Amino acid sequence: MEGQLTSALRRYWVLVAALAGALIVYLPTLRSPFYGDDYLLLLASRDMSWPDFLRSIWDPGADPGLIQLSASYWRPLSFLTFRVLFPVFGDSPLPYHLVMLGIHFASVVLVYFLALRLTRSRGGAAVSTLTMALHPAGFESVAWISAINSGALPFALGAWLAFTKAVDAAPGRPRHRWLALSLVLVAFSLAYRETAVINVAAMLLW
Repeated sequence: MEGQLTSALRRYWVLVAALAGALIVYLPTLRSPFYGDDYLLLLASRDMSWPDFLRSIWDPGADPGLIQLSASYWRPLSFLTFRVLFPVFGDSPLPYHLVMLGIHFASVVLVYFLALRLTRSRGGAAVSTLTMALHPAGFESVAWISAINSGALPFALGAWLAFTKAVDAAPGRPRHRWLALSLVLVAFSLAYRETAVINVAAMLLW
């Protein structure tokens, strides 16, 4: 068992280093309070009934009510995720920040394996993974709780990874399962954030 762990660490040391680096970079965000739109999500989750909440996030023409954000964005799964977390986490910001950090970690891991398949190079995968983990451009999407719509990213990356599995399938091997999985993950990513459509274009160009 110890030998297997050592072997895995040697093989994936770049991924481990990227995750450790991301933890160091984003650790201070765990002490951050709620900001701005976070309070809209809190109030809507606390005071709106489930039927009103669901109508607001799924129907673009419905009265947005307290959530307000649903009038400008069709991101039903991001709003629904917060609503599901609220009864568990309440008004304590720390667990929400842990969820955001978990989303980032999942994205880093998926970038590593996707880059490895696309570039066929551990060097290329290393650069991609470290950039994803540590580049400051993504700071807000991890540090701000309302950016829970960044949950689109792991679904989008997973969709592309499944797509590569379908494309690279050996002749005679079934591809439809990987394609079906890719389509499902694409749908989830779009329901989290509409800009995930860019990932679909990137997949097709690839």
